[in-house]
Amino acid sequence: MVQNNTETFHSRMMGLRPKSKRYEAFYDFLDLTLWSLSLDLLGEPNLDTLNMELVRRYTSEDFEAFRDLLPVLVQQMDVLIAKGRNQDILGRFYAKHLATEPVKEAFSGRKWTPSEVPTVEIELQSRKYRCFIDEDCGSGQRLLAARAIFGPDHYYLGIDHDPLCVMMCAFNLLVTKCRGEVICGSPQEPYYFVFGYRVSRNPLRLQKLQHTEDSLLWETYLKNK
Repeated sequence: MVQNNTETFHSRMMGLRPKSKRYEAFYDFLDLTLWSLSLDLLGEPNLDTLNMELVRRYTSEDFEAFRDLLPVLVQQMDVLIAKGRNQDILGRFYAKHLATEPVKEAFSGRKWTPSEVPTVEIELQSRKYRCFIDEDCGSGQRLLAARAIFGPDHYYLGIDHDPLCVMMCAFNLLVTKCRGEVICGSPQEPYYFVFGYRVSRNPLRLQKLQHTEDSLLWETYLKNK
């Protein structure tokens, strides 16, 4: 548990870069964190997915700061999960410090509450998983709220056109042990696919999806829309 109130994800992230570079630092922290947590099919970090241009932008001290951010974030989320509270620290930071005004309004509470979760359930083709799909998932708040309603045996699927939102959502699914997928794409344009992530349980694992054929969500839902 984080004992020192100044040692929060928000305060540490705010101290990493000046305001003009904060979005870049936030994005890169998530990109590097998800790469370090993801495994290929052999159970090893996938060097093919490492953004070398990103690596060259930072010093060893910067990478240490990113590394130290991760346990602070996870510990804070664990505390909120244990209390049954909204654990979307990433989404709240994004809304408060980085987002445009319409996004800030969406995060104000009027649109992002468990009582407004659309209970969309389908059965995936050729697999008997009950799922919850959010076609505009953002940082994953509705998926997290759906998990509180449906439990861990569902499959949680998110789609968003914004790569940063996809990364926030993937991280939230991983820490809260929600099995599922989130992809960067568009329900209106099924063949628009950038990348995605799959979270598995037993064992808990994150895999980056680089092609449409890697994605259960795309193969069974978007392709047939």
